[in-house]
Amino acid sequence: MSINSKPSIEAISQTVDKIDQPLTYNKTVMNYPRRERSRAYLTPDEVQKLLEASRKEGFSRNPERNYCLLLLMFRHGLRVSEACQLKLTDIDLKEKRIHINRLKKGEETRQTLYNGELGAVNAWLKVRKQIQPHSNFLFISSAGKRSPDSRSAG
Repeated sequence: MSINSKPSIEAISQTVDKIDQPLTYNKTVMNYPRRERSRAYLTPDEVQKLLEASRKEGFSRNPERNYCLLLLMFRHGLRVSEACQLKLTDIDLKEKRIHINRLKKGEETRQTLYNGELGAVNAWLKVRKQIQPHSNFLFISSAGKRSPDSRSAG
């Protein structure tokens, strides 16, 4: 087939037959082949590299916030929306515990802060205090506003 020629109906039909998973877009069903994932999680080594990268100066204006956020998310299995909804009152520094309001039919829990989590929270709270936020949310932007999360539920 040349560049300027149109594909035959048979060629189009064969291509469409190879596509298996429908994708809905603007009420139109479009078919695209779905690629299988080899895995849906990070290995401990990958998590460690991500945490180390989050602490590096020059990658972010708030390396303490990013490290604390990622560490709590990985250690406590937090969804993005759950992490963004954490408030200062959810962290009990004396008892070394975190209160988590689980979403998607999960139950709220209180979990212990372990191995460096308390230090990461304290380091972030020290930086956070300098920002002088007008928010009770634990994770805020450098402007002192709540970290955005378009997926939050209410």
